[in-house]
Amino acid sequence: MISVIVPVYNVEDYLRPCLDSILNQIYSDFEVILVDDGSTDTSGIICDEYSHRDSRIYVIHQSNAGMSDARNEGIKVAKGDYITFVDADDLVHPAIFQVMYEALISSDEYDFSMVYGQPVSEGFAVDADEMTPFSNEPHLKIDRQYCFGHLFGDGETTTQFQVVWNKLYKKELIQGLAFRRIASEDTDFNNRVFLRANKAILVNASLYYWVQRHTSITHSQFSTRDIDCINTYKMCLDEIPKSDCVNRSLCLSALYKVILHTRYNSRNTVLCHETGEIAKKVYLQTWKEFIYSNLNWKRKFGLLFFYHCPWSYCLFRSLMAIRKR
Repeated sequence: MISVIVPVYNVEDYLRPCLDSILNQIYSDFEVILVDDGSTDTSGIICDEYSHRDSRIYVIHQSNAGMSDARNEGIKVAKGDYITFVDADDLVHPAIFQVMYEALISSDEYDFSMVYGQPVSEGFAVDADEMTPFSNEPHLKIDRQYCFGHLFGDGETTTQFQVVWNKLYKKELIQGLAFRRIASEDTDFNNRVFLRANKAILVNASLYYWVQRHTSITHSQFSTRDIDCINTYKMCLDEIPKSDCVNRSLCLSALYKVILHTRYNSRNTVLCHETGEIAKKVYLQTWKEFIYSNLNWKRKFGLLFFYHCPWSYCLFRSLMAIRKR
């Protein structure tokens, strides 16, 4: 059985379409754990409404504690041998559970399976008859190094490896792991998952629909949460064993890019000084390892130059913006 964990907080306008898309699955052996995280709108009532309608739905009501705690509560009560996550304002394709499940059980060596998620605008309607043009291509067998290379990479697929909502995990793989109350909690969680995993399978189909809401966290103004991303990547680095030089180097590169990006976005805000201080603290803790890492010298020089000459990074961002026009 698959346990589907859905943290819910003030999403009354989106929750019904989300739950309908989950209940409309081809694969039926699943439970849905709705964790109402102290919603102040009618989200909690909607959760109870759906639990009375379908016996596969179980509802937890708790005081507001945040996304991480809500997911952790769901994991605690999950009865399935496989666990996946859905955000309460997103949508899923009717075949997503079946596709991920069949891919995962196709070999005992796989620790988790994943599909692609695609951003969609508000009002998007799931077309049950439409798979993606990529759905008939062979699944990709991936190892730990491949996962880390994309988790801390530069490409368009980086987000796909950072998030948890497009993956089906064996319960035994994430046993004992918990989401932390930090920014980029998904990245931190998957960093620890990948350290445990040996093999996984990637299905080349976009079956999760990530609804772009302008009021969501990812579209909000610069805040302390953005600053905390620096600390999150530093925590990821601390989790990777010292002997794992390759993946520590990848994480260091990502950490320095986050430092540059966060410092750039904090300019002209009241949090500019605080951001600079945290960036400096983390830099002083890591610069020696960064210099002696196995990253190529161009990457090292470029990131260090941008760090010590902030004006150059501002110029770089401006030029990139012009090129995209």
